[in-house]
Amino acid sequence: PINALICFICLPFLLFESAFGICIGCVVYKKIYKNNTIELCAGNVCVTKEKEDIQKINRLQIIPVILIPLSIFILMHFNIIKKRNSYES
Repeated sequence: PINALICFICLPFLLFESAFGICIGCVVYKKIYKNNTIELCAGNVCVTKEKEDIQKINRLQIIPVILIPLSIFILMHFNIIKKRNSYES
């Protein structure tokens, strides 16, 4: 029973690290030991880096992300209303 319990505890850690690249083990270690630096982290995957200028998103880039789906929705909505009115006539 204890082996299965340890296995079920470790499986989410393995899943998150392999599938999403998130090392939950380092987060848990920091919470338990109240230590901000982890010296034995493999490949420095837990080091949080500051974003480069090319990785940052500004407000001008968000506008098309909002406007394009909104315009598609509006066009589809008016097209459906137009077809509905033509069927009723």
